[in-house]
Amino acid sequence: MNVAKANALLALTTCLSLALLLMTMSVFGRPDMAVRYVLIALFCSMGVVVLNRLIPALPSAKSPPMIAPGAPKIVVIWVALFPLLITLSAALPVLVPGADFALMLIIASVWCGMTLASAIKAQRLS
Repeated sequence: MNVAKANALLALTTCLSLALLLMTMSVFGRPDMAVRYVLIALFCSMGVVVLNRLIPALPSAKSPPMIAPGAPKIVVIWVALFPLLITLSAALPVLVPGADFALMLIIASVWCGMTLASAIKAQRLS
């Protein structure tokens, strides 16, 4: 599997985990916050992607994708923790219904944005 496909797969699994988190938060979280949860997830994820496109314009900002060419195999295991942790955190709204988990959603959205930006960067490099 090449690097672009591996980064795209990581971004896809992270986005699906974020969608699961959004669904459980909308169903079991505060009922008046469902629309805000979706807006928070979109704003944070797309904000990271946009900012990662602007930052490489700086001369000191040269970073490879998360799964870079020639990276050790352990890197794949470490970055696979993003979707795993988001999926596990989707159980919290079920265990504590009615609570507000917006901070957890922001963290998951930033991770999703990071994997999307990494997939875009890997696609440009290949």
